[in-house]
Amino acid sequence: VKTPTKQEVLQQFYVAIGRGARGFISWAFPPALADESGSPMGEDETIDAAALILEEARNLFIASEGTRVMYGQIMLPYNYPSVIRAGGELDELFALYTHLSGLGQVSNPAYMDVLGEGVGHVYDAVVGFKSLGFTRRRHMAGLMRWLGRGGRILCGRDSLLRDEVGDEVTLVLPAGEIVRSDIAGSPELDDPGISPLLDRFLGGLPPGPFRVSGKNMGNVVFSCRRGDGEAIIYLVNNNPEDRGVGIRVEPPLVRPGDEASIRDVITGEGISGAILGGGIEVEVVLPPFGSRAIRIR
Repeated sequence: VKTPTKQEVLQQFYVAIGRGARGFISWAFPPALADESGSPMGEDETIDAAALILEEARNLFIASEGTRVMYGQIMLPYNYPSVIRAGGELDELFALYTHLSGLGQVSNPAYMDVLGEGVGHVYDAVVGFKSLGFTRRRHMAGLMRWLGRGGRILCGRDSLLRDEVGDEVTLVLPAGEIVRSDIAGSPELDDPGISPLLDRFLGGLPPGPFRVSGKNMGNVVFSCRRGDGEAIIYLVNNNPEDRGVGIRVEPPLVRPGDEASIRDVITGEGISGAILGGGIEVEVVLPPFGSRAIRIR
């Protein structure tokens, strides 16, 4: 098991809080953190770093009070709550996640159990290829109920045909729509035919209320919480290099007047932005493996 760095532990807080966590519990036996080279820190260094982590996480929780998590319009499903069992599904989910954001759509990687827990109604569409290749039967039942409420699924030609043990399944569609592409396995998102396919499928959805995009974003994870006339965008850079990203937030998340207030949640530093077409746009730089939270109002 890899010893995490300070930055990697902080990433967990940013992702969890941005996704709606109200608390956080962590164990380490023995307590240990690694430096940027991956070598374990000494005891005193570890204690100092842990104190800084907890202070930043505390400030992030406080800043997030009074806001609520925003779900995306699109669910990117995975079958197992354990990332160990999810295997290659996660590569597909991260790739689709950033690709869809570049198209102006907000998506959520989500465990498929949510479709049976009353949360599924917030999603207008499900997009999955390899992740829907061997779908658990109880998840298939949740998908059918969600489709019955008018949901839409985009998948591959080999998706939603077999359950987790390889047995064939029969789909009965009282409502909703399943669009099967000619893709087998995970899509190659640099294929020029992928964006038009997604555009056609998602064309009926209204634009998402916020967007994070940029060149060569790689594994940049983001989420949003909304308050009264403000939004907090949580950003995590899983790349070993700097990443510049652009953020656009639309009404009603914010109510832009003649000026916009844009600040780093932790440092309080003001950030330049622009009001364009009724929305607010800002560009920020994420350091290697770094995390930031940006408040826009």
